[in-house]
Parts: sequence; structure tokens; C-alpha cells
Amino acid sequence: MQDPNNLDSVPQDTHLLIQAVHKELIAQREAFGKLNMQKFAQYPTIRAVCGDNDLADDYLVFERELNRIISEANRDEAAAALSITAPDDLLLNRLEYVVEHFEDDSGEARDQRTARRWSDRGMPNVATEFVHLARMKGWLGRENLALELSGTHDSPLLTVWYFYSEDLDGQPPVVSVWQIVGDDVTEESIEMESALSELRTLQILYKSHRLEQYKVPINLPDALLQQSDTDEDVSLLISIDTVGAPMRTLTIADETDLRADLKVEFSVYREIAMIEVRRRTPDLLTRLIEMEST
Repeated sequence: MQDPNNLDSVPQDTHLLIQAVHKELIAQREAFGKLNMQKFAQYPTIRAVCGDNDLADDYLVFERELNRIISEANRDEAAAALSITAPDDLLLNRLEYVVEHFEDDSGEARDQRTARRWSDRGMPNVATEFVHLARMKGWLGRENLALELSGTHDSPLLTVWYFYSEDLDGQPPVVSVWQIVGDDVTEESIEMESALSELRTLQILYKSHRLEQYKVPINLPDALLQQSDTDEDVSLLISIDTVGAPMRTLTIADETDLRADLKVEFSVYREIAMIEVRRRTPDLLTRLIEMEST
């Protein structure tokens, strides 16, 4: 077992960290004694994923998450959590507690071995949940991405402001641009990290945070700029993939001055932000022209 006073020795790789947490959860389950702060303190990897700053706070996080898993997760994951939290010093008695918790009228024979099988199957998922929780907490409130589309239909410009804590493994987003003309789709992927000299226009270090600015010229498809009465699908789609930052704060602004027949639409799904420039529907365009003429 690791030195419980050395919290800096925990693995940084997610897969290895999950394995380490899983090993300590099993060890904690097998160890004598009810779950309490003193017992919890002997497992530095679990402490680290629960916060690692204050033993009392870390223990409360651990206990709270186990109780949540018991009430919300499936049987195997709940059994894994119960085999740790059940109020008894002996593992066999805690496993008996698990059996009683899931007792039903099926008449199926169940004993401590059944509870151990359930707990063994559920423990890897419990370990994974703790690691994912730690990863999300690590990003929360420590990174901001602001996107602005500006300019006219002749020269649109995507500006990206990337603000992040220096102790995070910050990576600039990947910008992909699709020109869609009917069934013809042309894609251009822009790796900002490999084109910093061309795209990064500002870099400022402020205390423990870094601000970077990128300016990405955008070209609208010729077919989108040409006046057309056809129903052919013509649009420009910009995808900003914020990979590796599930808790990033994201803001998007439309500062464009496009022709009346063009519009900008935004959407966000998990780590991907989408900006689309397309033609307005004919009915809406007619109403806008009428409004401008009055």
C-alpha cells in the first residue's frame, strides 16, 4: 500500500488511476472495521480522487458518493458500495447486510458468496465513477472558452479566447469547417496547436492563469453567397471540439453583419460547439425585407 501521507504519488493516467482506486476499494472492503475517517485515511489514492486537501472533507465526499451509488446505481454497484459502508467490523457480516438489503420473495438461495460476487462485479464501475468525478472537479471553473463570429459575408472571422489555469493540461480546441453544397461536403480541420504562429494573436500570463487568443478566417461557400431560389441545402458549418474539458465554461456570440438572406445558428452538445451559417427560409426573408422597407 502507498504511504498514506504521500498524496502526490497517485497515477496521472486515467486507466492506471482507475486500477489503483479499484485496488484500494477492494482492500478497504476486506479490511477489518467499520467505515470511518481513520480507516478511510489509510487509502491515499481514494483520498486523492475525493479531494486530497482536507481529510474530513475528503471523507465526507467519499461517504456521500457511496450513499448516492447505493440509492441510484444498479444492484452490483450498490452491493459494492454497501460492502464498504455496512455498519459492521467484519466483512462477512457486511456481506450478509448486502444480502438482506436485496432480499426478495423469489426464494433464491443467497449467502455471503452471492454478495461478494455482486460486489466484485460492481466495484470496477464504482472506481471509474470516483475517477471521473475527480477529473470533472479538476476542470470545473478553471477553464473558459469564448467564441465570437464577426465580420461581413465577404470576410467572416472566428475569434477564440481560451482562458485556463496553468496547472491544467490545457489544449486549444480543434476547429473544423464544413462547406455543404447539396450532397457535396468539403471539410477542413484546423489544429490550432500546430498552427500557433499563424492563428494565435495574443498570449497573456496572469497570475496562475493563461489567456490565449486565436483568429480564424472563415470563407463562405460561393454557392451560399450566390442568390438562388432552389431548395438545395447550402451552408457553412464550424465545429469547435473542446476535447478533454467536460466542465469547461463556454460562451458564444454573434457579432456578424451578414446579408439579410443569411443567418447564424448556434448549438452545443457536450464538448462540441457548432456554428452554422445558412440561408434564411423564404418566408422569413420576405418578412425581414418588409420590415426594413417600413
